[in-house]
Amino acid sequence: MIRLLLLALLAASSTASAIGIRDDVDDSKYRVPSSEFPALVDMPGEGHGVLIAPQWVITAAHAITWQSEIKQVVINGISRDVERLVIHPGYKTPPQELINQAMASGEAILLLVPLASSDDIALVKLAQPVTDVAPVAIYTNSDEPGQIVKIVGKGATGTGATGHDPKGPNRTELRRAFNKITSAYDRWFCYVFDEPPSALPLEGITGNGDSGGPALIQVDDQWLLAGLAAWKFFQGNVMTSRPGRYGQTSCNVRLSHYVEWIESVISVQPQACASTSNTHADDAGTAIRAADAVLQKALADRNLEQIVSFYADDAVLLPTAEPIVVGKAEIRKEWAHILAIPNFQNKSETTKIDVSSSGDMAYSMGSYVATMMGEDGNLATEPGKWLSVWKRQADGSWRIVADTYNTDIPPPDHK
Repeated sequence: MIRLLLLALLAASSTASAIGIRDDVDDSKYRVPSSEFPALVDMPGEGHGVLIAPQWVITAAHAITWQSEIKQVVINGISRDVERLVIHPGYKTPPQELINQAMASGEAILLLVPLASSDDIALVKLAQPVTDVAPVAIYTNSDEPGQIVKIVGKGATGTGATGHDPKGPNRTELRRAFNKITSAYDRWFCYVFDEPPSALPLEGITGNGDSGGPALIQVDDQWLLAGLAAWKFFQGNVMTSRPGRYGQTSCNVRLSHYVEWIESVISVQPQACASTSNTHADDAGTAIRAADAVLQKALADRNLEQIVSFYADDAVLLPTAEPIVVGKAEIRKEWAHILAIPNFQNKSETTKIDVSSSGDMAYSMGSYVATMMGEDGNLATEPGKWLSVWKRQADGSWRIVADTYNTDIPPPDHK
């Protein structure tokens, strides 16, 4: 169940979802028919997603990875078969030791560190295109602070005065509420559940059981998908405090940050497969292509933590003219050194991607051109090539387990 985020969301109080409402407004004002948002997707048991293309659903990664498999989702009251899941390669859960500490002490502030650095987003490809519901367009602007969002969900409910029961039920009636975004940065935007009279007329906050549900911003007469319900933060003992009370903060996956990754996944057109093993290989190839696209953007942005997030904990790196580097901590130091080179820029072009027959291993390789400040103070370019070996992890994500790059420039005494 998505109280899973007692895992990732103790600090946030289990996964974000449903709608907590004002205590001075009748619940009937918040309840809406399914026609309010037909593109809402119900995951099995609890959790949501949103239809963003005829054959694609977007959701929070933690809303689906807690289940062993997802064969069907429900859209507009109809069960739809699932072809495959694509989890963002930067998605990660907090260490079990940290979770255990939080559960024992009730203090979960440190859980915010891995939460904030995780790419909590996933795509679900349906077996057949949806023809009876119009997909929702994504809000691509990065001006979210101050905007009013509409939130929709069927999860747990309660009032801001009392909160809701963290033990459920986490699937109830469809409700919608509104709030004002107070902050937005990198992967997230957040809002606060204000107490009346400061609150909006139908102010609300996400609750438990609706992670992956929509946060919408209106542009002209159209509501665009700006975020996905993810986690909440509130002070106090997370084991005894009730989620959904006034003053709590709800944070959402910020989709304007992920537009390129989303497009890179959806735009890939897999070739027809002759066997099940080929199908697995194609799924892996799609995931690796998407991961490579995100990694190249991280390089362009000089985003050290995002670059390092693609490596497995025990990964090895074989850099040019240097000893082998073992483990993520040492790889972080190596990349920090590279990114500190004045005017370093990296442009990489994938020349080939292949996948092993098992479907759990893959490699990507390509060429790059690096530009940096030379010892003479002038900009210099260095062409080279790279080869990365990827392995599917237990949570379904892909991580680099072996990585190497080397220059095409021969040494000075080469003949």
